[in-house]
Amino acid sequence: MHVPKPATLPQAADLVNAIRQAAGRLQAIYPPPETLSDSVRESADAAVDGVVIVHYQGERRVKLGRRNIIWLTDAGTGEQTRGFVLGTAFIRDLANAYHVFKDERYAEAAHDYLAEYMTAWPTETIGQNHNADNTLTLCGRNANWSRSLHLLAASPAFDAAFFARVVAFVAAQFDYLRHHLSTTINWRVFNARNLLAGGLYLSFLDTAADWREYSVRVLNDAWFRQFLPDGVHYERNPIYHTGMTGTFCDLYRLGRQLPELGLIMTLESLIPAYDFMLACVKPNGYLCGIHDSQSEFTGHRRDNVHTTSHKGVDNNKTWEDFRREFNLPMERPSTSQVFPDAGLAFLRTGWDEDAAWMSFDATQWGGGHCHLSRHAVQLHACRQSMVIDPGWLSYDSNEWGVYGRSTRAHSTCNLNGRNQSSTNPGRLVAYSAPGYDALLSLYEGGYWDTDLKWDFTHAANGLWAQHARILFWVQDRFAFVVDSMFRLPHQPDDPEAERPSYECVWQLAPGAAIDLQPEQNRAIAQWKDAGLLLLTPIRPEGSRYEVHCAEKDPLRGWAPGEGKHHPAPQLVLNTLRMQVRHDYYVSILTPYRGRTVPVVSVDAKSPKGQLGYVRLTWQDGTQDEIHWGCNLNLMLGKQPDFETDSSLVHLRKDAAGRVTGGCCVNGTYLKPFDTTVRAKPATFRF
Repeated sequence: MHVPKPATLPQAADLVNAIRQAAGRLQAIYPPPETLSDSVRESADAAVDGVVIVHYQGERRVKLGRRNIIWLTDAGTGEQTRGFVLGTAFIRDLANAYHVFKDERYAEAAHDYLAEYMTAWPTETIGQNHNADNTLTLCGRNANWSRSLHLLAASPAFDAAFFARVVAFVAAQFDYLRHHLSTTINWRVFNARNLLAGGLYLSFLDTAADWREYSVRVLNDAWFRQFLPDGVHYERNPIYHTGMTGTFCDLYRLGRQLPELGLIMTLESLIPAYDFMLACVKPNGYLCGIHDSQSEFTGHRRDNVHTTSHKGVDNNKTWEDFRREFNLPMERPSTSQVFPDAGLAFLRTGWDEDAAWMSFDATQWGGGHCHLSRHAVQLHACRQSMVIDPGWLSYDSNEWGVYGRSTRAHSTCNLNGRNQSSTNPGRLVAYSAPGYDALLSLYEGGYWDTDLKWDFTHAANGLWAQHARILFWVQDRFAFVVDSMFRLPHQPDDPEAERPSYECVWQLAPGAAIDLQPEQNRAIAQWKDAGLLLLTPIRPEGSRYEVHCAEKDPLRGWAPGEGKHHPAPQLVLNTLRMQVRHDYYVSILTPYRGRTVPVVSVDAKSPKGQLGYVRLTWQDGTQDEIHWGCNLNLMLGKQPDFETDSSLVHLRKDAAGRVTGGCCVNGTYLKPFDTTVRAKPATFRF
């Protein structure tokens, strides 16, 4: 283990001036605050009273006191809350409050916390306590301290001797970090970014130049390695992508101001990263809940009704501020945004709050912040989130954390309630035309008895299977979903008792009243001002409808909330014993405003490995027909109304049965409606 060497400090009389001068060189980039937000003022005032405010699954107030602090107290707070306390972000709040108000109470409180921490964890114990010194906590804590010292320099509580003690402590911690940097994910970036901050704010130290040089090399390397060609951070996670994009944009600014550092971030590569941030935002202004992110399901973000955790991120404003800062056009990206390297698609009818929005998760595995949620979809329409991804339910390694990452918690299919593996699905295939989006993904990793915490605890007792999902969104009426599950039975044949259950789960937003009508192959989810009609015209023989909500043994049917979990119904199609090797669910999701359920009848034919169709007849007599080939692998050929080499076609007919329009997906012709024979397949309306 590397033993930090004592730092060589300036003479005590010169130390405060050296700290001020180092901060002064950074003032153009990181100016001291002129005012405080309400939340920072509240945090600083609480800290004066010996209370640390932590925002994790609601607001938590941890009573530390300012003398004889027990830093690792459990007090029912859990491992994540302890980590926030040990990061001491409140020191920055105290320093900013002292700078703005010149009230000695804030500086005195900062002095007490720093003195208590240094006494509890002397430099010779660095790295010996995981709770206090994992590199994420350590780097954030010491960056907070080094960025705060110049703001506290005018206080009598921070005399030269105390300054020297704090600087020596921080220098030893950063020297330890320099030799124990994390090797992967956002931790490595945060470690290096904060080591660079230490090298800048404590630039007068003899070790600071090495910190700067090493951290810049690491950050430049991460810039190349951690962002995919489509602009998405390689953890494929909306909230962590947001954090990493903001970090590298800050480094881009720093590199422009201090070119001698050698930072290589470019504006050109930041643009698609910010576009992904925007794509993840639903029409209600909230970030969506894919993987370790969270969301809100009703209302609008402008009403400031959101939790203070990951849900509070305003990516609309962040995107706009970024474009304005660098004089970029304010035109929004395409409404069909597909990120093939990440394996994520975000689709919308427009950019206003009345737009409908969908997501499709075919994520390539991005590590511990990913969930086992391949092929999960989300649907937000009529100002209501309807089909949701619950996101994270707990960061602690408990039953809530395990359930939130499980396949069964998401709107996708499973066998025997088991989890997917980390095996990547095939590359996401996407097609679009005005008013239409079509997506296809194939997952071949099987289903396993395994818990996922921050890694898999075991992977035993599973079975191989292949799940293909088609999502075809006819934006003005419905989303059409085909689930094709192909499993490998035992040889020569599997006994009845060993045939797995086959579930198709639709995780709905909290507050829905569910009306099951299985004899009509339909179910209705009704919220206050909007509803969702689910039609299931094709499903395995013997399958049944189930609702699971607020169940605790085992956990099923929950969504995150502010400080607690909320009941959120799962509408499940369940085949208790999958009788054949290859079977299908076809689901049609029809959102509607108000409380009047659309009147529609359905006629359907299962593809059975070949061609299938569904015909919807609406109350006004108009019809929608969808024709498709199994897994989009077969052309439709000659049909009663048309001929094509496409494998997916939509026809709309008037009440007299005349075709009035439609869409051809990935075909070269559609006779007689479009007789042009294209040189290569295309997706087009007619």
